[in-house]
Amino acid sequence: MVQYWKRRWRGLSVMAGLWALLTVIGTWRHASKWTTDMRFLPDLPAPIEGVFSHAIDNMLHMMALPGWILVAKTLGRESIHLTSPALMANGVAVAMWITLFWITLRLRRVVHSFFNARRAGVDGAAPHSFSIARRRFLFDAPLTLAGAGAFGVAARSTLIDPWGLAVRRYRVAIRGLPASFEGMRIAHVSDLHCGPRVARAFLDEAIERAIAIKPDVYLLTGDYVSHGPDQIPHAAELVSRLVNDSAARFGVVGVLGNHDWYAGGRRVRDALRSVGAHMVDNDRIFLDGAAGRVTLSESGAPGAESLCIAGLGDLYEDIQDPAAALASVDASTPRLVLAHHPDTAELPQLTQRIDLMLSGHTHGGQVRLPFIGAPIVSSSYGQKYVGGLVQGPLFPVVVSRGVGMSILPVRLGVAPELVEIELRRA
Repeated sequence: MVQYWKRRWRGLSVMAGLWALLTVIGTWRHASKWTTDMRFLPDLPAPIEGVFSHAIDNMLHMMALPGWILVAKTLGRESIHLTSPALMANGVAVAMWITLFWITLRLRRVVHSFFNARRAGVDGAAPHSFSIARRRFLFDAPLTLAGAGAFGVAARSTLIDPWGLAVRRYRVAIRGLPASFEGMRIAHVSDLHCGPRVARAFLDEAIERAIAIKPDVYLLTGDYVSHGPDQIPHAAELVSRLVNDSAARFGVVGVLGNHDWYAGGRRVRDALRSVGAHMVDNDRIFLDGAAGRVTLSESGAPGAESLCIAGLGDLYEDIQDPAAALASVDASTPRLVLAHHPDTAELPQLTQRIDLMLSGHTHGGQVRLPFIGAPIVSSSYGQKYVGGLVQGPLFPVVVSRGVGMSILPVRLGVAPELVEIELRRA
């Protein structure tokens, strides 16, 4: 009996120590990036801090998700920025995983004991022809495969797929496109989501890949930041590198997304304007193909060789005023419209001529399953605007799957992407 309780105590001590260690690690990694009250916590050394460490942090965040759901329900979503809720979330989640692991081991032991009893003919049960080893294998193999599969999916969705940046290319014919814009290249960059979930090194790579497209203009469709105003300077620095690309003769044009409004929409807009980006929420600019310059909306009538770039406010957090965005645009002038949310294309008030809309927001659903597609798409139209070149009610829409991540720090079967668009005369 004494030996029995010693073993029990030893087992409980190991589980308690493991619970404390994993809870502290999870809370430390969360607090060093997300919280506002523990910014003094040390981060990883510079050679380690990067894409890999972000991937590990995202995996730890996903492991703590059951605890975060409980915390969000009881304390609210903003509790993610405080350390005490992070400690609670990680403690609850680690306890749940350890308990689940313990229950699995106990179930395995019960099943094996049952096999042993049948083999020995206990309680009148006749011995079975299968060996004990084979019976154990029939139980252990599916259990091992399920565990390995779950770990593989978790590893791929946090360590691999979120960092495999792709460039998708489309060729779009525009009616009445002036000859000076024939073959014009656009780099469409969307949903950078500067913040704790996306490594700076990865965003640096995305900007360099965008510059490598050698576009005539960069069109940005929002969500430069993930949550807070402290991420605005980083977003402005990234955009400034696009502005300073001398090969892009028409510079940078953009609109805001819903996450930018969560961080303070006017502050984001002012920061991006201060580095030289043209922000056109419910406004427009004109590209003069013959002169190779940008004409602002208040600068008077554009030249004959013009292309209008207009923008609409975010569908969730702003107003959409197509009349203001396309005011006084000549009917013969081709128009590209930027709108963060692709559902904007379905608005009944969009009766003006629009030749192409560029959007982001849906992230391709972030998870795509075989034969099913994306189970969750942030759109009221199901899979329609999950990504790619889509035909809207009145005009085509290019939906970028975005660079960063939102809500859950995972991508599975959905690569982050930049979009290259080549304009042709219809």
